[in-house]
Amino acid sequence: MKAKGSIRMSDLLKLAENYQQEHNWSKAVYYFDQYMKDNKQNCSADVYIAYAKCLRFLGEVCQAEELLGKGRTLYSKNEKILEELIHIYAATSNYDKEISVAKALIQLKPKKASYYFRLGKAYASAADFKEAERNYIIGLEHKHKMTIEELIEKIQSGFAENTEEVTSKYHFISGRSNYGSFIHTHGDKKYFTKISRNDLLAQREEMFYKDLCVDFPELEKVVPAYIHSIVINNIIYLTIEMIDGDSIDSNRMKEILLTSQYISSIPYASIIEKYPNPAYNFQLKNKPNPVTIFFTEIHQKYYNERMFSLLYKLIKQNHYPTSIMNIIERLETLVMENELYAFITPEKHYSLIHGDLNQSNVKVDKQNQSIKTFDWETFKIGLRTVDVARHLSSKPTPYSKVKEIYLDDEELGGKLSLIEKIFFLYILILMNILTFRQKNIEKSIEQYVLPALDDMEQFVSQLKENEYAAKIGQLLNKVEEDQIKIKNLNQKITKLKKKNSKLEKSYKNLLNSKSWKITAPLRKVGELFKRKN
Repeated sequence: MKAKGSIRMSDLLKLAENYQQEHNWSKAVYYFDQYMKDNKQNCSADVYIAYAKCLRFLGEVCQAEELLGKGRTLYSKNEKILEELIHIYAATSNYDKEISVAKALIQLKPKKASYYFRLGKAYASAADFKEAERNYIIGLEHKHKMTIEELIEKIQSGFAENTEEVTSKYHFISGRSNYGSFIHTHGDKKYFTKISRNDLLAQREEMFYKDLCVDFPELEKVVPAYIHSIVINNIIYLTIEMIDGDSIDSNRMKEILLTSQYISSIPYASIIEKYPNPAYNFQLKNKPNPVTIFFTEIHQKYYNERMFSLLYKLIKQNHYPTSIMNIIERLETLVMENELYAFITPEKHYSLIHGDLNQSNVKVDKQNQSIKTFDWETFKIGLRTVDVARHLSSKPTPYSKVKEIYLDDEELGGKLSLIEKIFFLYILILMNILTFRQKNIEKSIEQYVLPALDDMEQFVSQLKENEYAAKIGQLLNKVEEDQIKIKNLNQKITKLKKKNSKLEKSYKNLLNSKSWKITAPLRKVGELFKRKN
């Protein structure tokens, strides 16, 4: 019996791991759960970690946290359990716990650079930038086994023949995989080196400057110039032109929106083959950025369904009020029952987008007063109005103002089709909700969301009316085409009848002719001959 039981348990674990590899998180969770029920006393730390990851990818972060808590009591010094806990606390914005776990990891491995980076990121999320900077610098020194001064000189040598002519200093910047930056002064020129983990996002940003901007030189108008890049110990140092600029005040908002429109003028067909989107996980956090990923595939029913499913879990986990749940339900009904996604066509509605066009990623160049955009690591191909919605929600803008400066503006909203206006409101509503905090949330809903949702419903009604009118038009065209076919058929029948009448008359004439009567005996002989043979 024990042998059978052990085989069954190993089979359950194998099924769970196979489904995890296939990214079938639901089935993986089911089999992990069955395995743990039958094998409570002997579960390894790896099982706890794998099970928690699957739960996290399903959006069940509270359940994942509880599971890892149990695992941590059994394996208190297991680094991977602590690392997975950091992912959970980052996803739920529990910065105090994230900092605590990062410190525990440093105690276990005081020379491991990645743990200082994790701690720095946690401090940055908690807005303690001084501590974030300190830990990033320690992490860089451990990573490269050199002082920060030695590292700076190495970066300087990439763009300057004589490094003594360059002065540089470390400068903190935030970002998911950023470890700060260096600002360089070289004669009358300034350069900016972004320090990032050499992951997919950093590689895409390098590709954007080195390749995409070369293929589309018109982008040079709105992005800094590329200078140099180097990868050291899996850290990428990307150096670009330093733009001495100011943040943009509300008086120049239209220029930013026109800049977004300019970027999105590079169409889907021009970039999809050479610069396709990466394989996204399509997860949600209580932040607006992850929702932009869904709008790279928003023309498909599945990604709309998945997004709403994750939204409900997120709302529940973050204890949003019932009013937010009601808004999401209204929005889901509007999108899914009317199958709005079916009206979106990538070739027509998708383009190059920045992906995170918040207010900190846009500046006015002091030299020529032009608009410049930064942080292109999130560039993607998606719905062309995404960047506008992201910008307007990064510093929440009352919907009345959104209508005034965008939807009602002839140069901007005036160029949008009805379905594009609907999907602009769709993503704007979601992004606004994901930027809300508990304080004054009901007032925020009234100001930023409900009037947008009301307008979206009106636009959908217009779409349905237009669609109905279009269907009627199609039916009328078909009736007209059928009438023409019937008319042509009648004409053919009339011609055939005339031909038939002539044939009948010729036949009767033949039967009554003298030649037919004279040859009658011969025809009878012929028929008898045929019968005999």
